[in-house]
Amino acid sequence: MTPSSSIPTPVTPRRSFDLLAEEVPNPPAIADLFGLVAARPGSSLLDADPWATNHWRATCFGYDPFLTFSAKGQEITILQEGRLRRLTGDPFRHLQTLLQQFGDITPVREFPAAGAIGYFGYDLRHHLETLPAVAVDDLGLPDCVIHFYDLLFWFEPGTGRLLVTSSGLPLPPGTDRERRARERLQEGLDLIRQARMIARSTPPDLPHTEAPLESNMSKAYYFKALEAVLEYIAAGDIYQANISQRFATHFSGDPWALYRRLRTRFPASFGAYLHCGPFHVLSNSPERFLLVEGNRISTCPIKGTHPRGMTVEDDARIIGHLRRDPKERAEHVMIVDLERNDLGRICQVGSVHVEQFETIETYHTLHHMVSTVAGILEEGIDPIDCLRATFPGGSITGAPKIRAMEVIDEVEPTARGLYTGAIGFIGFSGAMELNIAIRTAIVTGGRIYFQTGGGIVADSSPTREYDETLLKAETFFRTLGVGVGFGR
Repeated sequence: MTPSSSIPTPVTPRRSFDLLAEEVPNPPAIADLFGLVAARPGSSLLDADPWATNHWRATCFGYDPFLTFSAKGQEITILQEGRLRRLTGDPFRHLQTLLQQFGDITPVREFPAAGAIGYFGYDLRHHLETLPAVAVDDLGLPDCVIHFYDLLFWFEPGTGRLLVTSSGLPLPPGTDRERRARERLQEGLDLIRQARMIARSTPPDLPHTEAPLESNMSKAYYFKALEAVLEYIAAGDIYQANISQRFATHFSGDPWALYRRLRTRFPASFGAYLHCGPFHVLSNSPERFLLVEGNRISTCPIKGTHPRGMTVEDDARIIGHLRRDPKERAEHVMIVDLERNDLGRICQVGSVHVEQFETIETYHTLHHMVSTVAGILEEGIDPIDCLRATFPGGSITGAPKIRAMEVIDEVEPTARGLYTGAIGFIGFSGAMELNIAIRTAIVTGGRIYFQTGGGIVADSSPTREYDETLLKAETFFRTLGVGVGFGR
């Protein structure tokens, strides 16, 4: 799509209570538009590959949040219009109360229209279950960071349409909120006008780094960890556990430039870029965690991975083997059953069902086996209730979930932090869409960290599982120009 030289004649904004929305046809490229605000702390992008089988319902971004909610352990920080409040307690409960304060916004068409974007780190599990915390939290980043937006940009995958929505929050309903909504909508249109004046840019060619690539586990340590997990499985203590290793290297470049290169080379179904002030999040996730639309909820666990072949014939053979592989299928069935159980905690009796089973999705470097589990929510269940019932996702913990998380903490040397948590959007009207934070990097303190893992079952081969972690890290290896063949 070639951007035109001027913004099209605007259509009359459609008002839905206190929400203004304006459609802009033939918008500028998403990377060019978001690139104008990517350097601002608090900017967030949920980035869909429109050609993928499953993806974000819409590419969405916001900047200049009117409120930022973050938590570390029991310590909660709320930053609103320059004022800082500190609270203590359960972050899920405080966030739930905060979201409900802005629930008077009605969605526009199929878009949630107004809401928050951010992440929920894996270690929020401590607020849901009594679990050990042996692994070292060496990065010390917040357990969650959620940005609340009054101005959002929505791109419909595949159609090229853009909708800009403005709510006027956090002002209360009335003339002042309407005035703020119109002013902010105009700011959004001005940003689009500015992007149209910029020639479509290409991702920069990042320099190859000679910095060594490190892991939080040596190969021998990883094998020892898997031996311990296999002993637990043989004893009947668990059936499956997802074990990961974390890679790190020096990085002093522009995180947005790195993400642009990543999304161009390896577009993801559920990509994301979050500027969280002193650190950045770059997600290349292929997996949907939760989608809440009205009273319907669904989850799409991934379990089962094989590498891509060199030819179409190779791929067909590999996919056939993946479908028939007893180890991969057993692993997949266990997690589908776990997800059915999790959804059953918040859904109407008899409504939870498997919509799609063992579908194969193909990406640049690998094939994945995916299923979709869905149900109808009980009356009065909101997004945070859904999160409490299902977090963290079963596909990246194991079965049974609580015991698997105890084993993970025992054998992985460093706390997971954001990794295998969730990133996404929570609408003030009750909609929600989250990914599983896999294939996800953190840039902080002049270094970049990214973590990959796999499900361990009774007949897992340590060598094969180790190689799978390298395969899943390959998108970052290639984008950074380091570590291809690491550990082999």
